[in-house]
Amino acid sequence: LLALIALKELLNMNMIKFLSIPGLISALALIIIMLPQDAGEWVQVIQLKGLIAMSFIVLSYTVLSKNRFSFMDAAFCLMSVAYVGIGFMYFYETRSEGLRYILFAFLIVWLTDTGAYIFGRLMGKHKLWPVISPNKTIEGFFGGILCSILVPLVMQMFVDLHMNIWLLLLVTIVLSMFGQLGDLVESGFKRHFGVKDSGRIL
Repeated sequence: LLALIALKELLNMNMIKFLSIPGLISALALIIIMLPQDAGEWVQVIQLKGLIAMSFIVLSYTVLSKNRFSFMDAAFCLMSVAYVGIGFMYFYETRSEGLRYILFAFLIVWLTDTGAYIFGRLMGKHKLWPVISPNKTIEGFFGGILCSILVPLVMQMFVDLHMNIWLLLLVTIVLSMFGQLGDLVESGFKRHFGVKDSGRIL
């Protein structure tokens, strides 16, 4: 449900109605992506053939709509499905391994955002990517990563994450970096489509 809401918020940025042919096809493609991987080989077959079919239908709709729905709109739908679907799919797969990993990921995101804000406000002098997000700084970027490192150091004292500390630190740094890059992607979407608020889930 959260994935569908996130997809709806993304489509709304590009003025594509969720309850439209491309919107519903995108929703169906998202559901196909998020089918549980441990259900059997048939899932992978459905995902491959289903996504090819969904892509063909969305692209064909550009012709049927007489260019009211453009090729760029079709590409945006497919990109939105991949952007939301892959993230939520791995979120679901991680959940099956234990809630501690979800808590681990959420704490990294939260401390990264908090650290980036604090370091950016106190020390930020060099813009990270002013065209996309003028408020983000290089100092804030590395400050966010530095703060996120506290998560495995503290969490490992109370919860067994089944990884050695060096691997945990590497995973933390990668997640922190990708989290901040995800913020930049979202900022790019909002700036491109002239939207101030991307929604509650995104």
